[in-house]
Amino acid sequence: MSQSGEAMSSSRKAERKRVLLRGVLVHGAAQMTLPCTISDLSDAGARVTFQAADAIAPPFLLLDMTNGVGYRADQAWREGARMGLTFTNRFDAAKPAPGDPAIFHRLWAERVR
Repeated sequence: MSQSGEAMSSSRKAERKRVLLRGVLVHGAAQMTLPCTISDLSDAGARVTFQAADAIAPPFLLLDMTNGVGYRADQAWREGARMGLTFTNRFDAAKPAPGDPAIFHRLWAERVR
């Protein structure tokens, strides 16, 4: 049984700060993209909100399109159009590295068009 976002708040390993960032969730083997809002953020995870409760499937990449940071992530919880993510890896648009997801750098480059 998964815990709700509110129940998880007492068991978090890292304190989240309130933010309001433009994000994109890349999901599934087909790397579908879904715009989202990042509303809470820590070194360990984030809370994201979508326009609707669309069907989504792992694997997940969360792209912070405001700051050029991306994360590989696992779903911690889901309540309709809100989702909690736990980060497993971080990458930076300003410092591309071998093994970074190509879609992240493509979406980052397209943001200025």
